[in-house]
Amino acid sequence: MLMGTVGCGINLIVFTRKNLRKNPCSIYFIAYNVANIGFIYALLLSATMEEGYNIDVSIQSLIICRLRLYTGILFDVLSPFYLILASIDRILVTSQDALVRQKSTRRLALLSVISGTLFWTLFQSHALVLTNIIQVGPNLFVCYFQPGVYLDFFTFYAILKQFVFFLLMITCGVWSIKNIRNLRRVRIVPDLSASRTVVENSSQATAKKDRQMILMLLIDIIISALFSFVYAIYLLYLQITQNYNKTTDRTEIEDRIGYLCLFCIGIPYCGLPRYRRQGLGQSAMEQSLNAARTGSWSHNIQASGSMNNFKNYQYGGQIGVGIPIYNRGYNKPSVGLGAAMSGGHASYNGQRFAAKPEWGVGVGVKIPFGRG
Repeated sequence: MLMGTVGCGINLIVFTRKNLRKNPCSIYFIAYNVANIGFIYALLLSATMEEGYNIDVSIQSLIICRLRLYTGILFDVLSPFYLILASIDRILVTSQDALVRQKSTRRLALLSVISGTLFWTLFQSHALVLTNIIQVGPNLFVCYFQPGVYLDFFTFYAILKQFVFFLLMITCGVWSIKNIRNLRRVRIVPDLSASRTVVENSSQATAKKDRQMILMLLIDIIISALFSFVYAIYLLYLQITQNYNKTTDRTEIEDRIGYLCLFCIGIPYCGLPRYRRQGLGQSAMEQSLNAARTGSWSHNIQASGSMNNFKNYQYGGQIGVGIPIYNRGYNKPSVGLGAAMSGGHASYNGQRFAAKPEWGVGVGVKIPFGRG
């Protein structure tokens, strides 16, 4: 949860910057990270409190119970929905047809996010009515969907949703990769006016920021599709074997697998920030890993410059800082946060120039294996 909050928070800071928020894909990523934060605190937080500390607030009030399940299933569907919208936008951007590329606009992105959010908000409203606090044993209550036809419907709906979203994300991802490969092909176009050939590389039409977003989107699609598909298979198995006579050992094994699948569901929502500037992102990651490993602050300062005379010179520098966030000692899991920033100034024949400051962030995690 901590990693997810930090990662989504950093992503929101990056994508709301002035030079990025005008990009249509940034709007989808902003909505995607907001939905991830909503899912973390609507479902993962309550599940952690319930399983880890035996604290379940949802069984104390019917209103809290219904709001918890409603917000949980709402953000669970909004997150992959925004990811699919971003994938469609990348398909438009990487198209060879100029008219198709022009359809990727900020207005279309805002309209898609708003209309899609309203649709899913209304579509999932059944959870505000058909959920209840159910007694499953002596002095044992759970907040869950009403048993019977509605529970069967919701189970089939959850399975269908996972499979459909999985197929859509894989299809959009493969389509984007296909378009990128087509853009990278070098075409030889005859220039009749000069009786020569001009080598045109279509990949130059895709901006650097768009290429970074495409790569980041593909990573998100792979992670989300794989872990969501695991839970879909588990739900399908439970539906098929619901009328089987199961031993106590088999039931316990299924419960453990269920907890593992629920953990897998949370992984796509707790991703780390992936958008970074070249070079500085690596430096920030190194500082975060150093802080996680040592449990103390780390830093790195670099400077360089040259000078011919007072009218011709250049100088610049870079600084990186790492902060330990979580460290319980030797051979224990630890987390560190790092940041790096660079800038420079120059003068050519008395005319001064200042490079725009660049920065990068990173989160490092150390997970020891074994006791050595």
